[in-house]
Amino acid sequence: MRIKLLSVFLLLLIIAGNLYAQEELNVPEPPKAVMLDTREIELGGLKIQSFLFESQTLPENISKFYLEFFNKNKFEPEREAVDKNTNLLRFRKEDLVINIAITPSAGKARVVIAQYHQPQGVPGPEELLRNWKNSQQFFPKTDVAGEDLEAIPRPPESIRIFYNKNKITTYIFYSSQDSVKNLVNFYRYKMLSFGWEAQEPINMQEEFERVKNSPMNKKIPQIPLTGISVGKLVEGGYILKFKSSAGKVEISIFNNNYGPDVQGSLIQVSYVQEK
Repeated sequence: MRIKLLSVFLLLLIIAGNLYAQEELNVPEPPKAVMLDTREIELGGLKIQSFLFESQTLPENISKFYLEFFNKNKFEPEREAVDKNTNLLRFRKEDLVINIAITPSAGKARVVIAQYHQPQGVPGPEELLRNWKNSQQFFPKTDVAGEDLEAIPRPPESIRIFYNKNKITTYIFYSSQDSVKNLVNFYRYKMLSFGWEAQEPINMQEEFERVKNSPMNKKIPQIPLTGISVGKLVEGGYILKFKSSAGKVEISIFNNNYGPDVQGSLIQVSYVQEK
């Protein structure tokens, strides 16, 4: 289970993290590799940076390359394991922690490197994931800190369960007692009445099947800190896209598959304001 949580954590970084200007990687890049993506996510006070590479080197040789580097540079090994086809490495030097996932990909290798500073005694990503997932209530019963967006209607019978705003995008998650079908109809009508122009809805499950072998997909949302598989997340869900002079909005609506009292829906609103 601990290995599975690490895999989900690394996948979460690539799918749900925010794009950011490249910062210095604290270990060498994989041999014969090109960088495909960089991401950053805040998780329980940890600022976690991730780097996605595609390498022409065999996965076992990449593992050997990093094991030799960490040993030479006096990093302490915290984990070395294999989860299905993925080699998972974790090393620490003082409070710097490096996670590496190496996966075969069509004769090449995909490498995700996640780095963060975690002082001794401070919970790490896996513990944060596990504590959140195993909590008795799963979701807040009242709105978390943050604010709703005036230009975008709030879903009916909802609770704001997550709020994050950076320089580019505002992310809000809601839980609602209403069904996915009703919420899709609600937003398709309400957003038009608010002056937004609608695009064709995207069926999450169909989209996931089309791109499930690509960790580069940006369209599949993930609830922060769930540790839930993406395939389970997108069942029966839809992505609605809108644009106007105020900016661009993506509203992802999917079934609530979490917790002991599974019912209703989850809604992610991603808003990019027009400059």
